[in-house]
Amino acid sequence: MMKILTGTCHPELADLIAKSANVQLCETEITRFPDNEIFVKITENVRGADLFIVQSLSLNPNDMLMELLIMIDAAKRASADRITAVLPYYGYARQDRKDQPRVPITAKLVANVLVAAGANLLRHWSPNKKIEDMLQIKKYISSLEKGGFKVKKAILIYTK
Repeated sequence: MMKILTGTCHPELADLIAKSANVQLCETEITRFPDNEIFVKITENVRGADLFIVQSLSLNPNDMLMELLIMIDAAKRASADRITAVLPYYGYARQDRKDQPRVPITAKLVANVLVAAGANLLRHWSPNKKIEDMLQIKKYISSLEKGGFKVKKAILIYTK
């Protein structure tokens, strides 16, 4: 069963994706402590679910990334079967190569951290994509399921 979860960055986009896939957004509580630590609680059962977490890494990419990592960890601990991080905007993507000495490849670091948190798939789009193109998740999922596709390691899928 497919479920869609959203962070605080773009709940409107996640709602559009959920409507196009004919599913309701998963209920969650996302709050901040006085020192700005993030607390996430998934309030409905996601055991055995194919879970899609929609979170853009725009605006405050460090905060949004941390929120995404915490949501992935919560989903993993709630026994979701497969966790897909859906990133409409992949913050740090422009740092994807070592073009000078002593610089990090931060795009790879972010992908590795998402995998370490428990993401099985990473999905993101080019910033120039239309919203209609981003709503192809249902088609993408059904093609995975028809092929009996089971993911053990994360795959980064980039749609141009």
